[in-house]
Amino acid sequence: MRAYKVKSNQKVGVLTEVKRDLTVIKKYFLYFFLIVSLISFLIYYNTMYIKKEKTIIQLTKQKNILLVENLKLERDITILSSPKRIEILAKEKLHMIPVDYDSIKFIPIDE
Repeated sequence: MRAYKVKSNQKVGVLTEVKRDLTVIKKYFLYFFLIVSLISFLIYYNTMYIKKEKTIIQLTKQKNILLVENLKLERDITILSSPKRIEILAKEKLHMIPVDYDSIKFIPIDE
């Protein structure tokens, strides 16, 4: 077996090519890193956006349910506070009679 001597010019040429290849790899690595970073950011942003949208939808549903419940309560208040209903309850349950304003005596208060 024969050993071959490598000339120093060949070593310099190989080292120059390796350095050139490393600079190209570094350059593409930077582009690759930027693309991966951008894609990661977009995925994260999209995930957060979807979570916010779900929260908004849930809160809107909850708001609508509360609005309907509020309307029902307002209707109940209107029904329960109607003068006709109060008069009927006063007559039937409390055995009250209508007041004749002529028989009421008012007492003046001096201030």
